[in-house]
Amino acid sequence: MPTETSSRGRSVLYHLGLSLITLGVLIALFLCYQIWFTNILQARTQHTAIAEVQHELPPPLHHLVSRPTFVLPVGPDVPLPNSRPAALGTWLGLLQIPKIHLTQAIIQGTDTDELRLGPGHYPDSPALGATGNVAIAGHRTTWGKPFRDLNELAPGDPIVITTPAASLLYRVTATLVVAPTNVTVLAATPGPTLTLTTCNPPYSAVSRLVVHARLVAVQRAGSLPPVTTTTTTPPSTTTTTTVSVTTTTTPPLTAQVTAAGGGGGWWPVVLYGLLFVMTMVYGIRWRRRSAHRWSVTSVLVVILVPVTLELFQGLSWLLPANY
Repeated sequence: MPTETSSRGRSVLYHLGLSLITLGVLIALFLCYQIWFTNILQARTQHTAIAEVQHELPPPLHHLVSRPTFVLPVGPDVPLPNSRPAALGTWLGLLQIPKIHLTQAIIQGTDTDELRLGPGHYPDSPALGATGNVAIAGHRTTWGKPFRDLNELAPGDPIVITTPAASLLYRVTATLVVAPTNVTVLAATPGPTLTLTTCNPPYSAVSRLVVHARLVAVQRAGSLPPVTTTTTTPPSTTTTTTVSVTTTTTPPLTAQVTAAGGGGGWWPVVLYGLLFVMTMVYGIRWRRRSAHRWSVTSVLVVILVPVTLELFQGLSWLLPANY
């Protein structure tokens, strides 16, 4: 009887220890997923978004942003007219910061879903390039970490935003760190300004890093010379084709949030959590009783990898978008 009780006790301790080890490994893997794998997901959506934004730009503006060397806009600092708010999840234009080698598509919205995809424009702030305080938020440590090096910016550094209407040059005026509850940094301004916000320090949301900039140049698509292409045809004659320029004051891009998944509430966590537990419990029993343990282990890995990724994605979309 004591031997049977002792055996049961050892079995309970064994399974408890195995469960704690599995939980520890899962936590470590989830941290890797957050810090590393989410960057891959965001890069995939940004690749699609940047291509779509560039496709919608008039030829002269497309020529500027696609050049191998960076070209700063020139022109009077006359802001663009304010336009109607775009739909959430809609691409608005390109954000480029040469000093930190940043090129990202800007998406409308700053909720969890939007910030997973790239820098998000505060819907209540003015449209890009308009008079007032245009505000954009972005992640610093996960989901592509677009604003990871925002702390390196100094007064005078250029920030370029390109929309289908114009290329806009802002120059940094100040950087500061504020409490998360300090919303005065997003307050309206009488002139055309830009505010970038992100978490501070990295891997924490204890405060906010804020970069202020002001509009110094606006290069409208219609003010740029038409793009010309030269082709040579036999017998060595040259023809020049002029591409007409059209401008629009409304956001033409309507790509919705798809490529990086989406928030589905608690049900993915519960569903894939149960699948993970069941696979582990029955898989361990199967492996013990099988004479081909390596084959069983391979099958378990094939099943557990996609289940674990789906579980991590569900958990990730439940976390607040503030880091």
